Amino acid sequence: MKLQVVDNFFDNLERIESDLKKIKLYSMDEFNQKFNHTQSWPGFRSQVLHKENPILFELFLKEFVQKFNIKSDFEINLYLHLRLKDDQEKDWIHKDEFYHSSLIVYLSQNLDSGTNFYQETKNKEDMVISMLKNRCILFDSYTNHKSRLNFGNNLEDGRLTMNGFISYK
Repeated sequence: MKLQVVDNFFDNLERIESDLKKIKLYSMDEFNQKFNHTQSWPGFRSQVLHKENPILFELFLKEFVQKFNIKSDFEINLYLHLRLKDDQEKDWIHKDEFYHSSLIVYLSQNLDSGTNFYQETKNKEDMVISMLKNRCILFDSYTNHKSRLNFGNNLEDGRLTMNGFISYK
């Protein structure tokens, strides 16, 4: 499994936190209906950030290319994602098979939460990345993974992440 971790992903996260928390989030059913999708995930998600907030999207791109030293052309679907206590039983081990790489930026702090990675054949837990605020993880989309859930009931104490799905050209 290829996985990279960058702490302090956004140089000034505190400057954009209030803007991030103003972004409209939709339940899966609302999202699929409004944006004509058939996606499946627990929690709440924004529309793609390049449409929702182009300035935040461009800031993300600057940090992503710089911090991961990206040299090739790529396309990314980037979303804000919130999971709450009620979503803990709704998640499952999965792959993001339609992309080359997946990315998660943890926007809240909860070291009891994070992302679990699993061995391919046995779905046996292989690695755990803790949810450290402003930590970014980039990994092969064909890697089995699942959120490690332990969080609260609202935007302030829930699991707020920025999720990216990347295709390289």
